[in-house]
Amino acid sequence: MMSIDASHQRQPLDDSICIQRPDIFSRGALDLTFRLLRKNNPSLALEVRNILAGETVPLEDAAHYSPQGDHFFITMPAQRIGCVVKALTQLGQDALDDGRSDTGKLVVLRTLIKEWMTLAEWIILTAEEESPPLH
Repeated sequence: MMSIDASHQRQPLDDSICIQRPDIFSRGALDLTFRLLRKNNPSLALEVRNILAGETVPLEDAAHYSPQGDHFFITMPAQRIGCVVKALTQLGQDALDDGRSDTGKLVVLRTLIKEWMTLAEWIILTAEEESPPLH
């Protein structure tokens, strides 16, 4: 299984870089992911929740610090990230099939799915760049 080891990257980061990196999620995104997954996917939700118990990404601008603004490196294996995308997608499909779906919930699901998919794509691209040529 592939995982991202970001421990060597734990120096202070510029806030703008932090927001642009696909392997860094906000506390809010992780908390929403946890809440959405915990009913139908408790073990997956717990993995997401455990990230919140980890070390936050050190930011340059500590003057704007608030716990809600914390960011975390995502170090889950790629396969588990795929499971998060699948579970969130299923929740979105269920909400659409229900017909009484809350538009706000759909917007949140769409945003989270995009964030997790961007992370999955980034992992694939990173792995391809690090792989030696086949010939």
